[in-house]
Amino acid sequence: PSHDTGQDEVKQGIPFVGVSGKFFEKALYDVVGMNRSSFYVTNILKCFVSNNSPTTDELDSCRPIIDEEIELLNPALIITLGSLPFERVTGMHGLMKHHGNFVMSSRYLTSVLPLLPPSPYNTNNPVMREEFLRGLAKVREFLSQNV
Repeated sequence: PSHDTGQDEVKQGIPFVGVSGKFFEKALYDVVGMNRSSFYVTNILKCFVSNNSPTTDELDSCRPIIDEEIELLNPALIITLGSLPFERVTGMHGLMKHHGNFVMSSRYLTSVLPLLPPSPYNTNNPVMREEFLRGLAKVREFLSQNV
């Protein structure tokens, strides 16, 4: 099976491809009852970073694009998948402390649900996989109360 890299995402123009994407799509359907196409999925980084660890300058250069996307979409909920997106969207730290709990983004004035990324590292670990799925179930709760 293929592994996930930022380069694969850039080539395809789609976040979460390969093993992570397949798991993510199945989990969305199984847990939330919706297809990936029902959501707007994007990255906080809009270009491939060779070491898969972006610098602050690289993240800051992409900030206006993310700001514009969020402003145009005006989402009722932002789901962050991983520490870096959580920090960039909320300004908060400690993904596991907040995982699966709704927080407010003062930058975007909307609810945020921080979750683990559906990476092979997390999805191959039964405990982390359950954490991800339990957190994803909060999306279904949110939608049933707010849509």
